[in-house]
Amino acid sequence: MRPALLLLVLTALIEAKPAGKDDPMSPFAWGRNLPTYEGKQVRTAVLTLEDPGLAKADAPAAAIRILGGNERGDDGGTILVLLPPGRLQSFAEEFSSKAKGASKGGFGSVAKSKVVQGTFVRIQGEPALLVDLPAASAAQLPKPSELLAAQKGEATSAALQPSKPGWTRKAFLVSQLDQRGKPETTRELQRLVDLENARAARAKEPRTSVRDLTQRARAGETVVIDDPKAKVEWLLAWQ
Repeated sequence: MRPALLLLVLTALIEAKPAGKDDPMSPFAWGRNLPTYEGKQVRTAVLTLEDPGLAKADAPAAAIRILGGNERGDDGGTILVLLPPGRLQSFAEEFSSKAKGASKGGFGSVAKSKVVQGTFVRIQGEPALLVDLPAASAAQLPKPSELLAAQKGEATSAALQPSKPGWTRKAFLVSQLDQRGKPETTRELQRLVDLENARAARAKEPRTSVRDLTQRARAGETVVIDDPKAKVEWLLAWQ
């Protein structure tokens, strides 16, 4: 079962200035100064995380992309954190919340991004931060981007499992609406809106609209619409 936390796409926009080019907490600086940082212990503040998908228990490692920076919240660039698969959920839970800092001016505490420590390495040319993994393991690991792509594929497969026997579940990618050669059209989306409104009327629930469903899909909400005649559950998604 996929934890609800990992269904959440943490794409909050932060208005942060860039960290200095040589800031020791900046992933960008690590890549610029390989002799100084490669194979060494480093630390960075986790400003945001992206949805990592689903990691198999027997995967060699799990990957999650973070936006790193310093403790002032300055943007230091993104990097993939690699950690044991069983640690993925707890890591996402821990670093998606802020730590309480010291009080400021007597008006309560200030929330600060939590800091993670690990070993900066390059795996087949790709930078990564190893957390709870030995530095020597880097030589046996696949590319971090390949690990993350596999997790995204697992999440897609899990999301497309129907909830009703005898039905199928298909994805409707709202982000591809009316693009040339794509099956997702405004007309088809309106048909799904009509199906959902018919269900809502029977359940005495509020109506929806094309705009509402588009916004919900874009925000990462799981939206499933039943198509009883075709026995299809349509999963509205944004990719």
